[in-house]
Amino acid sequence: MTDNQAAMTDDEARDAWAKLSVKPGKADVPGRWYAGNTRESIRDDTIRYALIQNGAVIERAGLATTSPAGRYALQAEFADLLAPDLDEATFHAKATAWREKHLNKGALARLAIVRKGAAGGGEYELVTFPNGETRRMIPGASTDISKAVIEVFAPKFLQKPGVISLSESGNKVVARDDALAKAIGLAIPADKSLPDIVLVDLGPVHPLLIFVEVVHTDGPVNDARKTALLQISEGAGFPSEMLLS
Repeated sequence: MTDNQAAMTDDEARDAWAKLSVKPGKADVPGRWYAGNTRESIRDDTIRYALIQNGAVIERAGLATTSPAGRYALQAEFADLLAPDLDEATFHAKATAWREKHLNKGALARLAIVRKGAAGGGEYELVTFPNGETRRMIPGASTDISKAVIEVFAPKFLQKPGVISLSESGNKVVARDDALAKAIGLAIPADKSLPDIVLVDLGPVHPLLIFVEVVHTDGPVNDARKTALLQISEGAGFPSEMLLS
């Protein structure tokens, strides 16, 4: 999509663009809005941080983050605004009614609260930390692995385990213990270098750091990410022999 293409509003031009845009091996287009291999930016910019937050799109609940099944759909009343048989006066009336109902501060606040899981209801998996605290995570294979790492692996193989950071796809930071991280001099950025789970074993004389990547969501720790993790740990004074990943 380009500015010039967006200005073409007749059906013939748009149908031709739709057919051409999905052909494999299409050459680069000057002025295109996104690179041909872009996915996350489109999803985040248009769906996650715009249409969902404003109530125009709904997200299917209880779906694993890695599921290939359909996840997003137009909210029913918003979809009604796209009916091709609406005349201009009816469209404006319906659009005004939709905005008043769904874009007022109360409606947007309610939507944000529900999406953040602060209200009751919805499917979730409860993960119990070594200190007894619990966190809710979206059900799925990735959460099953994370739960096993924290509830089974950590108490079985670590002397005095603690969870510094826990993440999931779509919600990079589910929980992080900044006080614990600060106590051991660790600064963990919430970026792409952050692994899904950061554990610490406070049993040894010098604490042991364990970086865990849930391969079901992303991929194994490659050399670039390993370098980034080493920089994080070395910045806190942890020697390489006190690191596991």
